[in-house]
Amino acid sequence: MKNLLQKLSAQFTGNSLRKNSTLLILSQAVSTVAGFLFWIICAHAFRPAQIGFATSLTSYAGLIATFVSFGLANTVIRFLPTSKRKGGLLAGSLLAVLAASVAGGLIGLGGLHVFVPRLNFVSSSVSLSLLLILLVIGTNLSAIMDSALLAFRKANLVLGKSALVSALRLILPLFLVAYGLGGIMTVAAVVLWAGIAYSLVVVVRKLLPGESYKPTLADITAHRSYALSNYFGGMLGMLPGALTPIIILSKLGPASAAYYYMPVQVATFLGILASSVSQALISETSQTDDVAAHRAHFQAALRHLYHLLVPAAVFLIAVGWVVLRVYGPGYAANGFGPLVVLALASFFTGINWLGDTWLNIQKRHAAFMYMNAFNALAVVAGVYLLADKGLIYAALGALLGQAVSAAVYGAIFARGQLLSFVSPRKTRS
Repeated sequence: MKNLLQKLSAQFTGNSLRKNSTLLILSQAVSTVAGFLFWIICAHAFRPAQIGFATSLTSYAGLIATFVSFGLANTVIRFLPTSKRKGGLLAGSLLAVLAASVAGGLIGLGGLHVFVPRLNFVSSSVSLSLLLILLVIGTNLSAIMDSALLAFRKANLVLGKSALVSALRLILPLFLVAYGLGGIMTVAAVVLWAGIAYSLVVVVRKLLPGESYKPTLADITAHRSYALSNYFGGMLGMLPGALTPIIILSKLGPASAAYYYMPVQVATFLGILASSVSQALISETSQTDDVAAHRAHFQAALRHLYHLLVPAAVFLIAVGWVVLRVYGPGYAANGFGPLVVLALASFFTGINWLGDTWLNIQKRHAAFMYMNAFNALAVVAGVYLLADKGLIYAALGALLGQAVSAAVYGAIFARGQLLSFVSPRKTRS
């Protein structure tokens, strides 16, 4: 028994990469469980059409936020630890995305009738319009602050933030459920801004005490090439997740958008495994410029990810019907098939996460953007072409797109001799 516990401890906390990725997984698991419970409340309190509108509006806000993020979140992770003006870099990043997010939110609000006609009613509501803009701003500021915590390999602080905002997410619906769509969106906004406040206090008091937070343009422009590649790559990379609910809303209606959104939320935990391991990998490699060390970290991350991902996907498929049934019989009947497909797609998505991360580590800016564009096109095209046939076909479209991208990344890994069964050789940094 003792040896088993020691092996488990080594698997999850054996080194800094494993420890931080495990803490990130735990933090996002806390958020996922809270989201699961939150949507159970919503599923029983609101009609599927109302939930469909809420999920589509949230996706739209996330899409706008990505368009005005400037790629600064990943830039903070990559360069904050070694920056000579840490406070200036962080403050400059926050101010830049704040200004851009306000402008982007206003433009997105004014363009609802063009981009998502079914959500045009939002522009005639002052409260919903304000919530949309707050979501756009909060999404970007939250990403910057999370990056600051991760830059110093403080995933334990990210876990603390997740616990705080998850508690709020479960308590607030009890007071806001009577406000319908506005209540759902208010919870989303409050949770984001509470997390931002927590992170600001932690960074100023614990991580960067005594730092000057006077921003200068030079703090950002010094990393403009890296930031721009992450901006365009990240913008393209999030298009599938943001556009899929909107495509389904347009082709199949708001109820189908709700029925699809729930299995996506359940399957989110599998994506959390990949994103957490990838973020931990960036954090580890940002501490050194040694290419051999980067390669070793990548191989360790690849093994660690699939040790977690395979059993998690099998378990999720086994319990998926029961989990969706908690939302209601309609969610289980319509969502279980897509859930199984999305769980299988996670095997390919994991490869794509690590592929993006490796190109970022190598500072291969053009390749990073091209691969994200290719992945976005493949997934969105697959969903768009197949969604007319039903929700399970929409999920199959997403799987096919991820599989094609993974095949390309597999070739990149083999050529760079990154796979654990290929002997490593030196590469240029």
